[in-house]
Amino acid sequence: MTVLGLILCVLLPRRFARRASELSYEAKQKQAVLSDIAEENINIQPVIKAFGLENRAVNLFRKNSSELARTTLRFGFLSYLVERLPNVTILTFEILVIGVGLLLVFYGYRTLGTLVAFHAVFLNISASVGGLANVMPIILQSMGGMQRIEEVLAERPKVLDAPDALELPEHSRAIEFRDVTFGYAGEQANLDNVSLEIPYGTFVALVGPSGSGKTTALNLILRFYDPASGAITFDGKDIRRVTQASLRAQVGVVFQENVLFNISVRENIRLGNPLATDAEVELAARAAEIHDFLINLPDEYETNAGGRGARFSGGQRQRLALARALVRNPKVLLLDEATSALDPATEAAINDTLLRVAQGRTVINVTHRLSTVACADCIFVLDRGRVAEQGRHEELLQRKGLYTRLWQKQAGFTLSEAGDHAEVEAARLRGFPILSQLGENVLSELAGQFVTERYPANRRVIVEGDYGNKFYIIVRGKVLVTVNQQDEEEKRIAILQDGDYFGEIALLKDVPRTATVRTVVPSIFLTLERAQFALLLQHAPNLRESLLSEYLARSLRSQELPST
Repeated sequence: MTVLGLILCVLLPRRFARRASELSYEAKQKQAVLSDIAEENINIQPVIKAFGLENRAVNLFRKNSSELARTTLRFGFLSYLVERLPNVTILTFEILVIGVGLLLVFYGYRTLGTLVAFHAVFLNISASVGGLANVMPIILQSMGGMQRIEEVLAERPKVLDAPDALELPEHSRAIEFRDVTFGYAGEQANLDNVSLEIPYGTFVALVGPSGSGKTTALNLILRFYDPASGAITFDGKDIRRVTQASLRAQVGVVFQENVLFNISVRENIRLGNPLATDAEVELAARAAEIHDFLINLPDEYETNAGGRGARFSGGQRQRLALARALVRNPKVLLLDEATSALDPATEAAINDTLLRVAQGRTVINVTHRLSTVACADCIFVLDRGRVAEQGRHEELLQRKGLYTRLWQKQAGFTLSEAGDHAEVEAARLRGFPILSQLGENVLSELAGQFVTERYPANRRVIVEGDYGNKFYIIVRGKVLVTVNQQDEEEKRIAILQDGDYFGEIALLKDVPRTATVRTVVPSIFLTLERAQFALLLQHAPNLRESLLSEYLARSLRSQELPST
């Protein structure tokens, strides 16, 4: 009977233990989702407040926390069963053993001493089984966490060093793209058969419309991804045949949005080169022209940067990020829209610094703002994943191709150093189709009617369904245009940048907006209200209908709905 009881102590909880283990894993997954929701909502408070998303955020958190509570309750109940079943089984068989033993003693088949001795042994065994049962809930709870950890550890990186990978020698000649093709999704190519050469020590720029493959090229140089076909070489060596560590040791990078860690400024800079001495850290800060500012702080280089560098302005964070890149003493410096989110004065100052630190190293600058790279040794113009043009600024303008169109789109604007006032030239207004039929006098008068508006990042400029009365020109910045689907999900229509425009139909008709426009980075607009435009059109009564007809015809030809 005792042997049977011990077997049941093991077998009965097994079924519940298996299900409890599954629920433990499920609970860990739901905890991760809930943590992500909480962290996301804390980090994007301005967006939630600006868009009135408080109820959505609360409801989403409540829904996921309720699901977690239900899963945790089921897991707790099953783990409690796993713990208690062996104890209940042991107690049941203890009663049976004592009862049967007393009967055997009563009828003389066993002595009382034998029963007492056997019961003592039984208690020792049951105590061991009970001790094991008591720790089972803890084991079951940890199994879910261990399974999650094992899944992460089992993940294989998409980019691995080759088994025979060598150290990359010091870069000294050229970086080459040789018929490189790559696509993130595998179907549509973000780079299509791209070939280009970047000689060592030159300052080059990658420019082009949004989605043309500029940032993708930098990601491939850094080996965040590998090309689907073709090769990228440093001095003739395919970077897939060298170690990632030796490649990245020769590269410094400054992103558009650089995160500073919640540690001292000195340690933030030293992250670029953990072996750097204090003198080397300060030398990098001097090169980035942030040293004088830092030594005037109360704690100087020991000043804590705060979460994500919150204690510093955008320009200061970019200079610290540049210092972090320079402390590596890189042979190649990559800049990915490094100044696009800064005000004009700060951008100009940092661009001057970049030109100075570019001496003696290769600099590859990805930007959509052409005025910052007019002095580049070579400009590669990308369009739909291909190199459409290449050459110096003056050469490209003479060809009157894509680069010229991009340059003309961004030209004709004047912006104050503080970025609080913008103006547009009358000749530039003629480049907008809806204004192209206006005479010189009207355009000159109209140019003075535009008002400067500034928006921070992640702010809605116009909302789908609202009635609009303004026409917008992007002087500086980037916006995302989206429309709502039937399932209430947003579909991205376009990304607009410097020199683009939206909301033109609002100058002619009082109709609802057909899309939502949201800023991606801090943006500066010139806006014109319908009432001001209507006053100008009073001098030409027939012009309004002509403009409206032209606008609708253009929309039909492109087979697209008006974007706003």
